[in-house]
Parts: sequence; structure tokens; C-alpha cells
Amino acid sequence: MLIKEYINTTGLKPLPSRWVIEWKLKSAVMVVKCRLCLKGFAERNQHLMHTYSPTATRLGHKMIALDSALQGWELWSLDVSTAFLKGWSFDEVRKAGFDRQPCAFIPPKDVFEIWAKYDPRFKSCLSTWDQWCIWLDKAAYGLKDAPLLWNLAIVMVLMFDLTLERCSHDVCIFTKLVDGVVVLRLSLH
Repeated sequence: MLIKEYINTTGLKPLPSRWVIEWKLKSAVMVVKCRLCLKGFAERNQHLMHTYSPTATRLGHKMIALDSALQGWELWSLDVSTAFLKGWSFDEVRKAGFDRQPCAFIPPKDVFEIWAKYDPRFKSCLSTWDQWCIWLDKAAYGLKDAPLLWNLAIVMVLMFDLTLERCSHDVCIFTKLVDGVVVLRLSLH
């Protein structure tokens, strides 16, 4: 969408963005990770957004470790790749009763170059790349409420799809019971 159309439609400016590059040495091999991040601090009305996203407490982690030791269970750690992109969409946020303003961003020029390699429709944008923005359906890295939207999505899956129960002492500890026997404990962090 053209930036001027977005501004006229929403009354908001699209957010700037930038590449964040990490260099990591893993098993004597240099790994480069690159992520496009929005500058969420530039979003208007951000002080009105719901942003609280809990993580398990230290005590909660100790409970998991103690329970695993007592039960003889293995401890596993999982990392969800591109987690924020798997959070609630802005439509799901509205359906849940939250008010979330629209959001768009201006990608760097090289993003259009990459897209043009895979989709010829983007070739026409290359010469005027600075006049275009991308209207988001979901939160992206850099937005203040991205962790909350991810948390809402994962909690819905754990509780309603996988029927885990939330611990009364820590909202980020979940338990799976089968015939009254604990078969799984999980923490979000």
C-alpha cells in the first residue's frame, strides 16, 4: 500500500524498520541470524496498549525441576522459532475485546529487492520503494505488544487444544493430567 494511502485511511504513520543481525559461534561454526524489526517505540498511542506478558517465576521453574527429579522425568527445553509471528492476529485481538490500532511499516530497500526475486509484482516497487508500506495482520518483532499476542496464542493452544491446566500459584506453569495422574508439567519463559 502506498504510504500516503495508509496515512489517509488510518491517520497513522507507518513505522520505520531495520535489520538486526546476530553473529553466534555454535560448535565452532559462525552462524549469522538476521531479523527484520520494527521500531515499535515510534508507534502512536503505545502508552494505551495492553503489553503485559507473563513468564514463569523462579519458584515455578524450581517446582518443575523438583517435580522432575522426584518423578525421575527428563527435562526438556524447546524454543519456538519466529514465535512473535505465531501470536494472535489483530483480528483475533479485536474479537477478544481488545482495541488495537492498525499498524504498518516501511521496509528497507533491500526487502523489496528480495521480494522482487520471488514475485515479479514487486519489481514495479523497486524504483519507488520509499513510497510503499506493508500493512500488518499480526504483530512483528519490535512491537510493544508482540510478547502479549504470542502469550495469548500459546495459552489458548495449551489450555483449549491440549487441555493442560494452569497452576494456581503461577499462571505460566501448566499441567497435563491423565486419569488423575500428572504426565506433563510445562513452563513458559
